[in-house]
Amino acid sequence: MRSPEQFTPLTLSGLAEGQGVLASCNPCNRHIVVSGSALAERLGGDWPVPKVSERLVCSKCNGRDIATRPDWKTYSMRQVVGATIA
Repeated sequence: MRSPEQFTPLTLSGLAEGQGVLASCNPCNRHIVVSGSALAERLGGDWPVPKVSERLVCSKCNGRDIATRPDWKTYSMRQVVGATIA
């Protein structure tokens, strides 16, 4: 079995068209989907999806302990309010 360090994380430009990034705030358990294309425009397409969490702040509790991953449940573009890019 390969260790996690051997895997290349998916970048924002690698997301399917309309696919978002699921952001989960660990302290307050809030989950939102942020537009992948908006993040790519703001941070750059080469930004790894797991590192997007470093730039997010929860709008509910102001926490920065956020986990991010591709939103595999939907590929439709959704405007979701709830996170700000720091």
